[in-house]
Amino acid sequence: MLCVIAKLNDPATEKLIEIREAAFPADIKAKPLYGHITLATYLGDDESGFIRSCRQLLTDIADFSIVYEKAEVLDETSIIVATPAKSEMLTFLHQCITRVYNDSLDQWTKAGRWYPHTTLLFGPGRPDLHSICSKMNGFFPFAAAVSRIEFSRVCDNHYEIIDSINLFHPVRHGRNDHKGDYMEKLYYEIPDESRKDDAIEYIREFYEYQSDINGSGGLDRFLDDYAGWLEKLERDYTQVPTEERVPARTFFLVRETDRRIVGMINIRLALNERLSHFGGHMGYSIRPSERGKGYNKINLYLGLKVCNAHGIKEVFMDADLNNPASWKTMEALGGVRIREYYDDVYAHCTVVDYIIDVKKALEEHPEYEEMICSNS
Repeated sequence: MLCVIAKLNDPATEKLIEIREAAFPADIKAKPLYGHITLATYLGDDESGFIRSCRQLLTDIADFSIVYEKAEVLDETSIIVATPAKSEMLTFLHQCITRVYNDSLDQWTKAGRWYPHTTLLFGPGRPDLHSICSKMNGFFPFAAAVSRIEFSRVCDNHYEIIDSINLFHPVRHGRNDHKGDYMEKLYYEIPDESRKDDAIEYIREFYEYQSDINGSGGLDRFLDDYAGWLEKLERDYTQVPTEERVPARTFFLVRETDRRIVGMINIRLALNERLSHFGGHMGYSIRPSERGKGYNKINLYLGLKVCNAHGIKEVFMDADLNNPASWKTMEALGGVRIREYYDDVYAHCTVVDYIIDVKKALEEHPEYEEMICSNS
């Protein structure tokens, strides 16, 4: 039995211990409290495969806070728990796992049955659970931070941690003139001859990591003819839409601090019949060594700004179901899943289709303006 848990930071765990100790009768010798909320309990045979898949499913997630709303008794299992208020992020993380692994989870963490909580006391046979619980509720509500995701096995008196994912924090090093904390800023750059070595290095990193290449505008086919690729991009931009080709722009996503190419995007400015069914308006990627930092959300946000400037009101995108990092990025910017199907023509796997209302996405996510350069 392997658990995927949202691990609380130390101050939140200490607060729960304080609450428990203030309310417990003297005769209770409680087990050590490990502050967490279980997202899923996996019962399948391929634990290493499950962990690998979950690391992909849960990549690119920022640390976040929840609010513990109350203490309550779950009579069915004779436990007192601290229950958080509804959390979109907790729900999102749980859904990421159940979409793929629901049939392999235990009954308590399956979709429709999962009830997020932190266990404070397991007390079968105790008649005073509700009395103990009522003493705890004077300490609620309070906020708690989730700092990482852990994969663990439940042992007699502890959790055996098998693997973990540290959630990234969007605030980086340094200072700025406005808010005290400096955030890494990114911008789009039109490819030119001066970026030849950087661009080829970008593509070679994908080969090194054995990672799929998307959104490169075909750069991977022009490693020996970079000038030819630049000429192709010029033709792409001025292309008259046909059933074979459509106009498109390809950009490097560049980090301001060191001018490193951290991502790429290919934006189709019109769709033909084929792209209307498969491929859509955009393909994008983040280089493997820069993943897990939230960069692709900024990549998509900038892409939506380009679409808006070209009068595109609704963006159609798709992704392989087994590439959650891609479709989670779409969902983060308001993407609505409209279809899930097995594609036996192009992808030969299960594909998910999304649409994004461009104007709505830009209006509802102004926070990304702080993460892009002012000239983007």
